[in-house]
Formats: sequence, C-alpha cells, structure tokens
Amino acid sequence: MSDALVSVIAAHPFAAGLAPRHIAVLGQMAHEMCFDTGRVIFPEGDEGREFYLLVRGMVALEIASTGAPLRVQTLYAGDEFGWSAMLTGKSKVLQARALDRVDVLVFNCVELLEAFQADPEFGLAFTMRLLGVVSDRLSATREQLLDLFTPESRRAGT
Repeated sequence: MSDALVSVIAAHPFAAGLAPRHIAVLGQMAHEMCFDTGRVIFPEGDEGREFYLLVRGMVALEIASTGAPLRVQTLYAGDEFGWSAMLTGKSKVLQARALDRVDVLVFNCVELLEAFQADPEFGLAFTMRLLGVVSDRLSATREQLLDLFTPESRRAGT
C-alpha cells in the first residue's frame, strides 16, 4: 500500500468521514486502473464483483440491451459505481462506459465483504455511504422520469 494511494482514497468524497484505519484498509485493497475513451468498463448483465471510485474522467451508465446504448446517468470524478456488485449473486443492471480517459480505484467486493465481517464498524460505515449512493441514484432517476413524463407546460412552470 502506498501513501499516495491512501491519499487518493482519503480525498475521494466517498471516504469523507471514514476513520483513518478504515481508509488504510481500503488502501490495502485498492487497485488502480484506467480506461480509454469509449471502452466498456463492464457490460450490462456482468457478474463482476468490483466496486469503483472514479478519480478522473467521466463514465456513462447505460442501458445497452435496447440496441443503441441509452444513457441513464453521467458520472464524474468523485463519484462511484458498480455498487450492485456488493449484492452477492446480482448481475449489473447497467453498462459503464468511459466517455474520456478514466482513472479509477477498483475494489474486489468479496474482499470488502470479508473486511466487513472482520470489522463490523468498517462494514457499517461503508454500507451507510453506499446507501447514500443508492439514494442519490434513485433521486436522479426520479428527476429524469419527471422530466420525461411531465407535460411541457408544467416543466416550464406555467
């Protein structure tokens, strides 16, 4: 584990308020990866077990099963994705694709779950952050649906 990697984790919004010892645990598990523009990070239906902290770049979360990918959300540095991998036995509902060069920290969810069992305080702190991510994604989806299905006059405030 490098001090630079721990510093990157500590600076990421997802880690805000985590105890230094929990950030150190994440630092031991993190792997750095980068993806070039257009590269699919994981496809829809993927059963991969990785969770990602987005350090640099933009990522599109897409529904790919419709033929042409349909973008659901755009993520930016400071966001996270792949949280569904924490749910054992669930496959990814969306595809993640790099919109430009993307740098991420990658965590194996099996290792994370083992760390949660070894330190339930760490597991609770991480899970509470993860629930915040899920809540934010649901709110963003709700706003998109309202925008799609609200008559034009209501969206304009008339």
